[in-house]
Amino acid sequence: MKKLLIIISLNLLFVVLIHPQNVDTDKHKEYLKQSYELQNKGKDQEAIEILTKGIEKFPNNSNLYFRRAEIYRSNDKFELMEKDVNSAIEVSDDKYNSYVHGGVLLMGTRQCDKALKLLDNAIAFDTANFLAYFNRASVHNCLGNKVNALNDINYVLSIRPDDNRAKAFRNDLVTEIGRNKPDSQTNNDLFASIEKQIQANPDNKNLKQELSFMY
Repeated sequence: MKKLLIIISLNLLFVVLIHPQNVDTDKHKEYLKQSYELQNKGKDQEAIEILTKGIEKFPNNSNLYFRRAEIYRSNDKFELMEKDVNSAIEVSDDKYNSYVHGGVLLMGTRQCDKALKLLDNAIAFDTANFLAYFNRASVHNCLGNKVNALNDINYVLSIRPDDNRAKAFRNDLVTEIGRNKPDSQTNNDLFASIEKQIQANPDNKNLKQELSFMY
C-alpha cells in the first residue's frame, strides 16, 4: 500500500509542474528540453551537466533546480537532490507549489519527516488548496500516523467530493485503521477527526455519511 500511495502522490506532481516558476526568460526551457532528451537516452550525467550550465546562466530559475533534483533522485544521489530542492524553494516566487514539489520529491526517497515540514509550510501559505493536504496525507501514512492521514484526506474530499484517488486512499486508510486498531482509542480519534471536519463543513453530506457508516 505504501508503494501505491507514493505512486499516487508522484502522479499528482504534474499539478505543480504546470505552474511556471521564476520565468525570467523562455531561454531556460532549452536546458530543460535537452535534459529530458539526454535522460531518455540514458545519459543522466550529461543531463546533469546541461542543467548545471543552465543554473549558472539562470541562477534564480527554480525549474532548473527541481529538474536536476529529479535526476539526482533517480540516481540515488539523495543529498544532492535535497540540496537542489532547498535551492529551488529559496529562489522560487511560487512558494506554495515549490514546497509541495519538494515535499513529494523527499517523500519519494522516504524522507517523510522532512517532507512533512515542507508540506506544512505549503499549507501555511494556502490553507484552502487541496494538493498539499493530499500529499501530506501520504506523508502521514508513511510515518504511521493513520488518523492524521485520514483527517487530511477527509479535508480533500470535503472540497473535491468526486476525487476518485482521494476516495480510494480514504477507503484504504479506513480499512487499515480498522484492521490494526489496538483498542477503542484509535476509533475515538477517528470519530473525532471526522466530526471536526463536519464542524468546519456542516453542509458536507459525504462526511456525515461516512460518520454514520462508522457508527
